[in-house]
Amino acid sequence: MYDLTYRQEKIQEKRKQTPFRDYLKEIVSRQPVGFYKNQGLTSRYPVSDRIGKLVPFTEEIDPTKFVIETPSSDFFSDLQQLRRLMPLANLCQYDTITNENALYSDLTAGSRNVYLSIATWIECENVLYAFDVRYLSKNIQNSLCIYQSENIYSSVSVTNGYNVFFSKSINNSSNIRYSIGMNGCSECIECENMDNTSYCIKNQQLTKEEYFTQKEKILKERVKSYQNNFTNLTGKLLERWNTNVQGKFVINSEKIENGFFIDTVKTGRNIILGGSIRGAENYYDAFIAGSGDKLYGIVEVGGAGAPAHHVYCSCHTPRSSNIFYSFFLDYCSFCLWCIGLKNKSYCIFNKQYTKEERHAKVDEIFTQMENDGTLWQFFPATMNPFYFNDTAAYLIDPTFTKEEVEKAGYLRRDEPIKVDIPANLEQVNVRDLDQYEGFNAEGKRTINPDILKKVIIDDAGNCRRIVKMEYDFLVKYGLPLPRKHWLERMKENFRIG
Repeated sequence: MYDLTYRQEKIQEKRKQTPFRDYLKEIVSRQPVGFYKNQGLTSRYPVSDRIGKLVPFTEEIDPTKFVIETPSSDFFSDLQQLRRLMPLANLCQYDTITNENALYSDLTAGSRNVYLSIATWIECENVLYAFDVRYLSKNIQNSLCIYQSENIYSSVSVTNGYNVFFSKSINNSSNIRYSIGMNGCSECIECENMDNTSYCIKNQQLTKEEYFTQKEKILKERVKSYQNNFTNLTGKLLERWNTNVQGKFVINSEKIENGFFIDTVKTGRNIILGGSIRGAENYYDAFIAGSGDKLYGIVEVGGAGAPAHHVYCSCHTPRSSNIFYSFFLDYCSFCLWCIGLKNKSYCIFNKQYTKEERHAKVDEIFTQMENDGTLWQFFPATMNPFYFNDTAAYLIDPTFTKEEVEKAGYLRRDEPIKVDIPANLEQVNVRDLDQYEGFNAEGKRTINPDILKKVIIDDAGNCRRIVKMEYDFLVKYGLPLPRKHWLERMKENFRIG
């Protein structure tokens, strides 16, 4: 009988060798960016035969009623069978008692007023159209990878930021607009790669009076162009306090290869959206990883109030350790091939074992997986329930072709997502939004509140509404109505090329 450490080390060594594009295809494609209507619910899952019944995430499910007593020789097929038999929550949420007004969000924990956003963690508030917002962040819209920040709009990779708009790679800074690579700065516009400076425009130092005179003029004349050109904002990123790091949007990390949007990670390869000041070490093939150690082949593991250790080839097991080939576990340990368990240990295919029984059974299963060459492999494409071109993998690398992904066994969406528009709502074309904007006598940008009653439609037929949270933010900070659909704005944030 082998010690479990031997099997862990074998998985570790194999996963350390994954080509980056394969990592995107296998791992990152397990997280959709967007929402669907499925079985009468707003869901993370599109309609397909790869999942069974959906239920509202507020409905309690007893996963111990769904077990596989005698696994076959094909463990992946057994797990897929278990997933079809067991009802799944329409959205993935944790700490649902402490979540408030977050019915239309995914991967949410301990936050309030979260709408059409993904991965919002630990006492965040007022988050709209955003992805990966963590730790006491407030008033975040159209943004990606935001930590401990407030009043952030259309920005990417902001840590300890305040009043940051249309900017990328910002740390410990406030009142920043259309800038990139700023650290310890305040009141800067169109600046790049600066430290501990204030009252600058295009990297030129101004007096306080000169700055505010120019700022008023810029905000009146150029804010709309900032919105349209945000994706073209380029320059030197704030990639500092790193040692031996290869990637983008990485700070305070060491020994990293292929790292993107990470903060404070020690040793890893193929990591996107990871890190934690609480400790993050030995991450390989990891997507959305919080605090923990030794995470290999994972999606959304670690953090959310507790670190994770020794998690292998698993999805959505944030506060669990010693987990293999499992989905949706919370506060669990020493589980293999399980789905949906909470506060459980020593389970296989959702069946409870004693510690000794579980050890013998795991050894038997891993011996078979080792013999058939699947011990280190991730879940097959045929178990992926998402449209590949609606996932983070495709947003990061759009060179994946329809033929390539369908041949491998992934789903792909060709038809546009249809939106039901109530007959009593008036439509307005995005090209006509100027008629709802203007300036008051003091020169402050205004937005006609009638836009809240309209449906905005673009030339491609995409429809959206301006919600009250969004309207209030735009008016408060003198921002124009967004011309692009919210999903397009979310997608643009992922472009790392």
